[in-house]
Amino acid sequence: MDFSKMPFLITKDESHELYEYQSNVLKSPLLSDEEKLIRLAIIQTLAPVEDWESAAELLKGYIYSFNKFNLLIGAFIALTAFESVRYKNISFFISLINNNMPILKDESLSVACFIKARYIIEKGGNLNEAIALLKQSIIQGPQFVMNYMELSRYADQELKKQYIRKACENVKSTFDNKTDISTSELIEPRNFFNERILEIDMNKEFYQKLVSQCD
Repeated sequence: MDFSKMPFLITKDESHELYEYQSNVLKSPLLSDEEKLIRLAIIQTLAPVEDWESAAELLKGYIYSFNKFNLLIGAFIALTAFESVRYKNISFFISLINNNMPILKDESLSVACFIKARYIIEKGGNLNEAIALLKQSIIQGPQFVMNYMELSRYADQELKKQYIRKACENVKSTFDNKTDISTSELIEPRNFFNERILEIDMNKEFYQKLVSQCD
């Protein structure tokens, strides 16, 4: 694949640091084309660029052949673009989720249910369907944070506290964004998955706010 002709790549003017990491990914002999593409998309989501729509567009022509893990990352990126700027090609990514749900299980199915639920909520769809998907996400991924937090938005006060308390218990690590995690770590798909999607890794400030809701 000729990556040099791909649109949406970061320029030096946008961020010299992210441009350098992007260049390292492009030149890496150890990464497959798929692994390069998912990292290039993740780089697009990082500050100061934070262009989720371009990240989704970068993946759109290739993601249908990705493995399940990278497909879920791509779908989450597209969902975030839809939530922030009403990304016009979100239905393509959701259709991939729908097509793959019958063969997903455990962690993968939990994330797929979560993404689909968030999409239904964001587009103003059937809230009961979304809540059912979030409950299924918890059944398949009881060790995660994001599904409990999302479901807590639609629960009564007592259940809300229970969900948030469980979310707090599931946090595996907290960090200071400016010191604990380097950019090179942030572009790794598993780190992105754990922090941005599962939310089992989160910054200390957000964790403290989370804990305060249990009081």
